Amino acid sequence: MSENIYLTTGEFAKLCNVSKHTLFHYDDIGVFSPEIIKDNGYRYYSIWQYDTFIIITELRNLGMSLKEIKEYIDNRSPKKLINLFEDRISVLENKINHIKSFKNSIEIRNRELINIPKNNKNDVFREVIKESCLLFSKTVESLEDIDFIFYSSEIIKECIELGIYQNNPYGATRSLSSIRQKDYNSYMDIFVIVLNSEEKPYLKKRPAGEYIIKYHFGSYDNIKNSYDKLLEYIDKNNIETEDIIYEENVIDYFATKNEDDFVFKIMVKTKKSFQE
Repeated sequence: MSENIYLTTGEFAKLCNVSKHTLFHYDDIGVFSPEIIKDNGYRYYSIWQYDTFIIITELRNLGMSLKEIKEYIDNRSPKKLINLFEDRISVLENKINHIKSFKNSIEIRNRELINIPKNNKNDVFREVIKESCLLFSKTVESLEDIDFIFYSSEIIKECIELGIYQNNPYGATRSLSSIRQKDYNSYMDIFVIVLNSEEKPYLKKRPAGEYIIKYHFGSYDNIKNSYDKLLEYIDKNNIETEDIIYEENVIDYFATKNEDDFVFKIMVKTKKSFQE
């Protein structure tokens, strides 16, 4: 090994591409200290300490705390490194899955925004929808504003516990029979759409097939007008449908401060098969 070379704090910080403050902090908490501290307070790092500092940097990049890093450095061994890597692989896989879920959610919401009808906003139309998985809240009977916030909060907590990205597209279900009776305040469930999910016991499937779709534009207070148009279309065309209505939030407070700019997507599945 060649002769040792010592660097001042500033020189070593420049070598490691960090600030002098970082080196002072690492020394204060006992993670990484200069090899020499002279009586006059001058501090010198050995050039061979660079490898140790790189270890700290890599472990920080793996998401380890400085306390965990100190514990590893003080007691490192090949076996501990294997255990560390296996643990970090699991952590990174969870992060990757979360990022993928986040990306999928953004793509879905962006696609919904792009597909909002720009013209003929009063149109009712048919569209084939792919199967999707939904996470449902507890059954609800009616939703005042405070109730909706309560149930939304509960389902967000459940999403966090299950590792589901909580900003996924969401909405509520209604009964078509209730709408026919002019009951616009009764709901069945609040749901979150779970993207690219494996089958889980806590998820329910919204079946693929043909759906009757009506977008509602503006304040939710006027949504009954859109339901009236939906029923008019169904009855005029003698369409048999299921009873469950899916009502999705497309544009809400996440995108605008003005309720007049809100957009909701109302969907009810026809009874004809997917192949017909």
